[in-house]
Amino acid sequence: MLPCLRELNVGECQEEIFRSVPVLTSLRCLKIRRISGLVSFREAFLQALVELQDLKMEDCNELECLWQDGSNLDKLTNLKHLRIYYCEQLVSLIKGEEGFLPCNLEVLQVIGCHNLEKLPNGLHSLKSLRELEICKCPKLVSFSERAGLPDTLKRLEINECVSLEYLPEGLMTMTDENNSNQSLLEELCILECPSLKSFPRGKVPTTLKSLYIWGCLNIKSIPKGIMSNDTKGMCFSHLEDLSVDSLSLTSFPDGEFPTSLKTLHIFNYNAEQFPSLSSLSNLTYFEHIQLS
Repeated sequence: MLPCLRELNVGECQEEIFRSVPVLTSLRCLKIRRISGLVSFREAFLQALVELQDLKMEDCNELECLWQDGSNLDKLTNLKHLRIYYCEQLVSLIKGEEGFLPCNLEVLQVIGCHNLEKLPNGLHSLKSLRELEICKCPKLVSFSERAGLPDTLKRLEINECVSLEYLPEGLMTMTDENNSNQSLLEELCILECPSLKSFPRGKVPTTLKSLYIWGCLNIKSIPKGIMSNDTKGMCFSHLEDLSVDSLSLTSFPDGEFPTSLKTLHIFNYNAEQFPSLSSLSNLTYFEHIQLS
């Protein structure tokens, strides 16, 4: 027993080490790197980590999933940060169709997992999730039908997912007879996703402060809601940073740039596609512009 151990770093060893690790009921941070033979965690090991808040895994190239579908993970209710970097054989975070992530997760990062094909169901039920980052996962085509996002999410980055065709539901604000959600998203980064075809229906939420869209060669238009008066009704945009690669765009939302705007970057700028820039001189907080 190591009753007071709070942080443990394990690296450059065999999977068998987890069979001999003592019960770590006080462990809060676990970092794992280059563990040979680790395909997935044993349920008994995970269940003992009752205080775990931060789990980071890196360069575990035989890891196929974190745990099996049906594993009893009710003891992982304190897990807040889950970070998985460069685990080449990872196909899914949870093996099976019905697996869910711990309910109080706040940050999920999956980077450089070249065989990742899907994300778990039930992301929309993670009411504490505030940051989701998925980068360099070339086999990820779409989020599952049941992997929408919670309206509590504040930051989403999807970068270099070259096969991704669709974004998850829950990003945009919907107000119609069949849908009613109020997203709290503040930052949206969609970078180098050349297969992405469109954004979900709806408008960007009024909470959005930063929007970055680069290298998405099949995107023809960006979401409504970023401009003032871009619809028949008033649009109360609070956008501060807008960075867009306009090479593939055929249209841009109508209206004027919001008074909250501070920085504007437009790559492959075409004056015919964009609203007049003359109104920028009237923006109280505007600091920087870059056109190329």
